[in-house]
Amino acid sequence: VQGVMTNDTTWTVFSSPYIVKGSVNVNSGVTLTIEAGVTVKFDGDFNLVIDGTLVARGTADKLITFTSNQTVKSAGNWGEIQFRDTSEDNNCLIQHAVIEYGTTGVNCSKASPTIANSTIQHHQNDGVYADCGNQSNGPLIQNNTISNNNNRGVRAQSCSNLVVTGNTITNNNGGGLSISRGTASVTKNNITNNSWNGVS
Repeated sequence: VQGVMTNDTTWTVFSSPYIVKGSVNVNSGVTLTIEAGVTVKFDGDFNLVIDGTLVARGTADKLITFTSNQTVKSAGNWGEIQFRDTSEDNNCLIQHAVIEYGTTGVNCSKASPTIANSTIQHHQNDGVYADCGNQSNGPLIQNNTISNNNNRGVRAQSCSNLVVTGNTITNNNGGGLSISRGTASVTKNNITNNSWNGVS
């Protein structure tokens, strides 16, 4: 798969795995639905860019996996999942997923998706990065395990009402959780064994 999506599309478990051969852009007004159990493998430095809606709803026993297509996987093998300003904040969801070996795991650029019950690990930069540009609420980051990233587990700036709750944020080389220039609700997180812990 690659290119621009101009119609609603479902990636089915029947057709899994999906090999990403070029960046995929989900247009404004278009929904990409990814079924539980689907594996998406990125074959290079490509992104999944959401200008519309992404609904990636796995289950506890049928995870959705975003990973590298390389035989020997390492941080930075592919790009990132990027939510942009026109994405449908109230409808965008990543739940019960594994996101690993990218440059950044999830990049929220003036966007506020829900990222829940997922494992975000082994990225070259941040596990989750959000720059809300003072124009929107921040994403909801809930009940995830965010670990072994080369920069921060979660890094956010200029967000209103960012919510980071119930996460395990551990073993990140650049620190656990960094929030600047905004408001946030940070509750019930387990932040341990990072290069520094706590909120800065």
